[in-house]
Amino acid sequence: MPPPVHLLIQGMYLRADSIAYDTCVHRRLLETWGIRAPVFAERYDPETYPGIEAKSLDALETAIAREPGPILYHWVDGWQKGDELLARANVPVVLRWHNNTPPWFFGKYSPVPTHRTVRGFLELLRVAEVLPEARIWTNSEFSKKQLVALGLDERRIDVVYPASAYLERAPAPAPRPRSEEDPIRLLFVGRVVPHKGHLHLLSAARAVAAMTGREVRCIMPGRPDGDMPEYEAEVRALATRLDVPIELPGEVTHDELERAYQNADAFVGLSEHEGFGLPILEAMTRGLPVVGYRSTAVAELLADHPLAVDDLDPIGVARRVIAALDPAARDALVPWQVETVLPRFSLDVITRQLRAGVRSLGFEVGDTPSDASGPADVPAPVAVASALERALALPTPGVDLPRDLPRDIPPHFVSRYDLEAYRVLLRPSQAHLRDRALAIEFGSHRPTVGGLLGLLKTGMLRLQDGLLRTIEMSHTDLEHQLDEMNDRVDDLSLSIKRLAARSKREDPN
Repeated sequence: MPPPVHLLIQGMYLRADSIAYDTCVHRRLLETWGIRAPVFAERYDPETYPGIEAKSLDALETAIAREPGPILYHWVDGWQKGDELLARANVPVVLRWHNNTPPWFFGKYSPVPTHRTVRGFLELLRVAEVLPEARIWTNSEFSKKQLVALGLDERRIDVVYPASAYLERAPAPAPRPRSEEDPIRLLFVGRVVPHKGHLHLLSAARAVAAMTGREVRCIMPGRPDGDMPEYEAEVRALATRLDVPIELPGEVTHDELERAYQNADAFVGLSEHEGFGLPILEAMTRGLPVVGYRSTAVAELLADHPLAVDDLDPIGVARRVIAALDPAARDALVPWQVETVLPRFSLDVITRQLRAGVRSLGFEVGDTPSDASGPADVPAPVAVASALERALALPTPGVDLPRDLPRDIPPHFVSRYDLEAYRVLLRPSQAHLRDRALAIEFGSHRPTVGGLLGLLKTGMLRLQDGLLRTIEMSHTDLEHQLDEMNDRVDDLSLSIKRLAARSKREDPN
């Protein structure tokens, strides 16, 4: 019997967590090939991820000692306990890297996520140096190029695309056309954080409204970041200024997300940084025409898409949205996306990539089929080109659009120079860091108990204020203390959720 592959992830408890779902698919495929794949997590919610039965981090060391086998570690942005375990595990290691957001997107809003992402890059480089034999699986060619730009040897890096439940569903038909009296509904799905392009979407929506004379609504479900409330406030302020109705429902259930796909007219993804860009593919499976910005990894997804843009000019985006709304163009584009784009990133392709990665670890899992059997390139539909030509001929609207929105210029890789510069710039005096931390209200993405937990987290930090004032701590020590406090609050949140679920089962009325 072959040894197990131990799957390690920090947490499996959030809804719509792409890293956790990726772990689930890896586990399923490995066990299909006759390889046991136990999951180990510091935090696990069996109601959100039923059937996994994740074991504790401590149990992983016992399991490795009993049955030495590789660790497939789904990397987060610097998890001290997990990283320390890897260093002493003495078994083959695969670092599954899902990309880190560059720090320049966060610096304006909060030192906390800026610290976190810089630490994530630095810790990955440190662990890769400590474990020179470790393989690294990135989620895209772009992410691979980012690691090569940081000095890692590309020969130790493999690309394994991330999995999604939507890629396993039968594609949905294009949504039925709506009356021209109805609002145009533009959908974007992603966390409410600065690099996701919400501000650019609002600017493009205002241009669409001016060019069509119709109301345009932006529906943008996604988990907000409680450390950057200023960004969500900035999104709302721009929507008010541009008179664009918006919906920011936060994190939604799978059923609510499905309804959002069904009720939208087009998916518009203007993210400035993506390690992959799963929502774009998910929108294609739900029958939506896509307009996207060819930046970072999205350039791989939309390389030959007829309605993708290479810059964030709101008028250019608006013209492509108008072309996507044309009934003939939409009816031609939706099946073209399904036939041409989706097969390149399907579960079959992910399975082939994962099988190749597992074989490189010495497992016998059968031959890896050649990529030559992939889909043939199909020219974009004529109807889409015609609709775009008509949209490009429309008069430029005389509306006041924001031309000063910050924007990144791809390709823009993080360098070691960037990391060192940010590390130094983010080394404030202890008093300044303490005061900034105390000023943060610690919002929460947990809809039922978010306010209570936010107050609790702030209160816990304030209780430590006297200690922070009297003891000189290194920057790293303080950062670890903040991380540990955040972990305690997450544990408490999970406990409250379990108690609420148990109470509901015992007293359904």
